[in-house]
Amino acid sequence: MTTAKRFFTRMVSFITSMAMTALGAAYIPAQAAEAPTDEQVAEYINEIGVLVNEARTEAGLKPVYILPYLNEVAEVRAEEVSVCFAHTRRNSDGFQTAIDTDIVSYGFAAENLAGGRSTPEGTFEQWKNSSGHWANIMNPSITHMGIGFCFDNEADYKYYWQQTFVSTSQEFEDQYLPAEEEIVTDTEGDLNGDGVVDTYDYIYLTDYIRKSNSDYPVYFNSEQMEAADCFVDGLITSADAKVMQRYILGEYKTLRFYF
Repeated sequence: MTTAKRFFTRMVSFITSMAMTALGAAYIPAQAAEAPTDEQVAEYINEIGVLVNEARTEAGLKPVYILPYLNEVAEVRAEEVSVCFAHTRRNSDGFQTAIDTDIVSYGFAAENLAGGRSTPEGTFEQWKNSSGHWANIMNPSITHMGIGFCFDNEADYKYYWQQTFVSTSQEFEDQYLPAEEEIVTDTEGDLNGDGVVDTYDYIYLTDYIRKSNSDYPVYFNSEQMEAADCFVDGLITSADAKVMQRYILGEYKTLRFYF
């Protein structure tokens, strides 16, 4: 190869690298791989959410809710990014146009992109090492997020990730905080998933009630909410805690009171 040709090749490589850096998105090349299952993708989404909120908690910031609708938005964007790795959409509109404002009315929106990493930890590390991405994650005004993933073995980076962040005053029935370990219970009153109803569940319940209006509330998933609702009225109050207490003490024979 001539000296001039080698110089030209190096320049093309350098310019391409600089152009991708200017997109403000993290990426690395990836080798051929198998697509993850739907269950694995769901785990990825939860794990990214956990990592985001762990970092925010360490910084003294409030946690961010995952909103299933924003997960759908993020998945759309991840698929779009697998075709064109940019913060604009295929029609050149901004990424935020993927959000239906009739569903989520937001005052602020941001997105993080990444490509090439096959794991949530590796992808989060990319974002952590990028000042722009990290600023989005640590923005104190964001309230809700969506996380999307796309795998395309024919695309350059195979694995594509997207985070959608919004700031909104809306409350959503299906919003939730990601959990390090999903608590599954099918026993009335069993809030920690160990199969029995005891003092640990009572403390857990009273902590939930006591901190419900604080900056750092305790969160129950849908199964825990159902297990704690002794009066089957859709509300979790001190009355439910009193029933549980008397049940544990043997004064009540049941945890369910239907009216």
